[in-house]
Amino acid sequence: MRKGQGGFTFIELMIILLIVSVLAAFAVQRFQGARERAFDAAVLSDFHRAYTAIEGYFAATLRYPTTPDEADFVPSTGVIFDTWAVEPVNGRDAMHLDARHVSVTHYFHNLGFPFTNEIERKTGSESESLALLLVPNGDRRAFDLTSLSLPTFYQPS
Repeated sequence: MRKGQGGFTFIELMIILLIVSVLAAFAVQRFQGARERAFDAAVLSDFHRAYTAIEGYFAATLRYPTTPDEADFVPSTGVIFDTWAVEPVNGRDAMHLDARHVSVTHYFHNLGFPFTNEIERKTGSESESLALLLVPNGDRRAFDLTSLSLPTFYQPS
């Protein structure tokens, strides 16, 4: 190469390659976080759909469904309800639901619907409370969500 001709040196090319690699690594990391949040949103959406199905079944029969099929509930693609059971909470029957997405390692847990207002995100022994998702409204046990409103749940006399 003659003197005076423009071009990049090997060191300059290596620095550009390093910068592009670091930016690509950040982009991939952000994408992975977005995928996990999308899977979590699918599970939480199915929780709320399950609550609606449970309330509808209870309104018709005055008892809780023991299986998702009994409540005419079909989870979204990739969402699995590992636990769907009726269990006593403070002397009254309540629903115990555990659900997860097949693409993530954590799961979501609720014991005591409609008496509790908490869904927990669990990974092994760690637990993160997501109580802000469900907020009881008055004594009629209606649950108002940020973007979704579930029907009022009535207890039998």
